[in-house]
Amino acid sequence: MTVEFALLASPARDAATETRLQRFRQLPTRPGNRSDITPQHRDDALYEDDDIHLWVNRSDALLQLGALTLCGRIRPDNRPALLEKLTQSPGLPEELSDLALVLQLCAAHGPEALQWLSGSFALVLWNRDTRELHVIRDHFGTLPVYLVNRPEQMVLASDLRLAAHLDGHPLRPRLDTVSAYLMGFSDGETGTAFADLERLPKAHLLQWQPGSAPVQRRYWQLELPEVMPLAAAVPALRQELTRAVQVRRGNPQETGCMLSGGLDSSTIAVLAAPPARAVAPALRTLSFVYRETDSYDESRFIADVNEKIGADPELIRVEGAPQPDQLRLLLEEQFDLCPAPGLLKSRRIYAEAQARGMTALLDGHGGDEVISHGYLRQAELAAQGAYFRLWREMRGAARVYGQPLLEPYLLYIHRYAPLPRHGLVRRAVGWIGRRIEVKPPFPIRFRTLLDETFCKDQDVEARQAKAEQSYGAPPDAPDERLAHLGNLSIPLMSQAFEVLHRSAAAQGIEPIYPFFDKALVQLCLSVPSEGKLRDGWSRRILRDAMEGLLPPTVQWRPDKANFSSELSEFILAYLEDADRWHRVNTSLAGIVDLGTFEKWYDLLRDGPKDSAATVIQILWRSIYLAAWLERLDHWNACQQEGTLW
Repeated sequence: MTVEFALLASPARDAATETRLQRFRQLPTRPGNRSDITPQHRDDALYEDDDIHLWVNRSDALLQLGALTLCGRIRPDNRPALLEKLTQSPGLPEELSDLALVLQLCAAHGPEALQWLSGSFALVLWNRDTRELHVIRDHFGTLPVYLVNRPEQMVLASDLRLAAHLDGHPLRPRLDTVSAYLMGFSDGETGTAFADLERLPKAHLLQWQPGSAPVQRRYWQLELPEVMPLAAAVPALRQELTRAVQVRRGNPQETGCMLSGGLDSSTIAVLAAPPARAVAPALRTLSFVYRETDSYDESRFIADVNEKIGADPELIRVEGAPQPDQLRLLLEEQFDLCPAPGLLKSRRIYAEAQARGMTALLDGHGGDEVISHGYLRQAELAAQGAYFRLWREMRGAARVYGQPLLEPYLLYIHRYAPLPRHGLVRRAVGWIGRRIEVKPPFPIRFRTLLDETFCKDQDVEARQAKAEQSYGAPPDAPDERLAHLGNLSIPLMSQAFEVLHRSAAAQGIEPIYPFFDKALVQLCLSVPSEGKLRDGWSRRILRDAMEGLLPPTVQWRPDKANFSSELSEFILAYLEDADRWHRVNTSLAGIVDLGTFEKWYDLLRDGPKDSAATVIQILWRSIYLAAWLERLDHWNACQQEGTLW
């Protein structure tokens, strides 16, 4: 069972407070499981100190030492360094759990010790003597923390639904979050889909004392390091990746590994597997396999990796697209807005892992962002006037990925080359490029999906432009390394962890992300742009670093599985039902331009296949938002009954 925790700080002693305290003291260890409230079914722990109330669903996740109480979840990747800090402390137990280690550090060095942690963690530290509360979330936000701060109370929780349940107030949508969700951006780190419910941002520490307002501050900022020579970067990446995986490997009987057959998951699998001659259990891998007629079936790549490492594979067969009624299951599981339609299917892997006795899964999520494809390298070359090198790179990409060559080459020169703005060469290049450019038959501009009044009220265009400016490289001065940093820093990255965490936690599985190792991320940011895109191969440094470890079929695989047809099938099946179509339109009225929504549905149903990928995401968000808005009435009824969690 994954760790869930909550804190309720309520100095008032009125009837409403007593109701909230009753909810707090009767929390099920898992949402919706009312049967485990009786004492004989519980392994949770409760700590109360005047107006401070702490709860965890597992007794080993709440520890006390003197005046200190610590609860939460931690999987450190720097345990040896932390142990060194305690070498001067006498009388320590020989075996300390990770949580006990943190508590000992705080007892010896104060709450500042929380900032020495590295890895995945979300922790709450209460000092009974000083009446100080410290809450910390890890550097990349792999584990969530949510909060509600009101004059009469403060609620903190590891789960959004749990925070809402303890808060007890009616649930209302937060419209700026709704508009950003539909447009596919995020312009804030704190806001959730619900008004008044917020998240503690990644790499933030919250400090609070009764009678004062909570104070949040950033304790760490990802920054751009010095460039590393490419010759040194390849062996360094191999070494850091190996360390990042091995330190997270855990119990081989309880820790499995997702294996899709792609470059990221295969890299994690081969590094997590025991050496060929080691006397150790084989790595347990879990993979989806499809019908042979499905273009996205990756069985041959999966088989190559499993054979290479001598894995103990679990092949999960998938027949057809997810059914429309599965949206309700995902909706209840997520509670928040969900940008990931693939979870309709992929959430199943957590249930399969749980059924096979696993408690954790290694996941290659984020490899694209951490390593970086390096595509902005082409714009850099154009801006530098390195036209021959640009041609060579684009020719390589055309050969590897089957892309056109002349059209994008001319467009890069027209946009980025250091040519006079109104000069003859720039105009000629632009003239040729426009005539050979293949334009879509139905131009898709996401902004047109929103109802005009709603868009103006939410100031969407200005907010989106500001968000892009905050996290992207300057458009007139392309910089691959700055863009790499921006992609890792956007709020959507940590919010994606929250989405995955909810699906995994629902099945008692802890997802583990080796690519999001602090030292590894900083190393990847130091790689020069030519290490990311070279000879047409994106993510070239990872391919080079895995030489001899990955099967060549995977190491030099140019493509990824494209699940657009599967998701398209789900959306069309969902909307072809007249009742669902009517309910979607009713829920979205005043938010979405329903005429544009219908046009894009027609385009997905009748239009060219190459338009599908662009349309699917916006139609998915619209469908999910409509179902989420409709579900609010049910959740508010549960809130009144005290059964939301």
